Amino acid sequence: MDNDNLSAWFLSIRNSIFEGFSNIGFIEWGWILLASLISISFWAFLCRKSNFIKVFKNSSGEVTVTRKALQELVYNTAINLSGVDWVKAKVNQTRNGLSILVELKIEDTENLTDISEKLQNKLTELVTIKLGIEKIKTIDVHVSAIESKNIQPRSNSSADSF
Repeated sequence: MDNDNLSAWFLSIRNSIFEGFSNIGFIEWGWILLASLISISFWAFLCRKSNFIKVFKNSSGEVTVTRKALQELVYNTAINLSGVDWVKAKVNQTRNGLSILVELKIEDTENLTDISEKLQNKLTELVTIKLGIEKIKTIDVHVSAIESKNIQPRSNSSADSF
């Protein structure tokens, strides 16, 4: 098939598609729109996050913890560390295990390596030993600000000005 025949073939396909759409009436477009909205709503319903995270299952039943309770546990653990001024926590359950994201604002006097290690170790201990969650995928620590607590106010003396 040469280029002219290929172009003609594509044009005929395009024209037949557009002719088909132009023959659809107002009511049919309404049904198409309604079916699309129902499909999107159903998909969104299936993809929503559960508010409960499965901790473990035993012979008596299943034990779950709310996402908010785990986020509060992460928050309280992080905010009690020396040098941490602000915390935001997100917890998600995946097929591979629990994912924890902790966003921190820390003081510039603290060592980031020490803070992150202490936090990750403490959270691992709390989640696995105290709660019984066996799989932890990640505990990510993101620092969004490093704040200086020792800022000296500038004096307004003439020696400071140029």
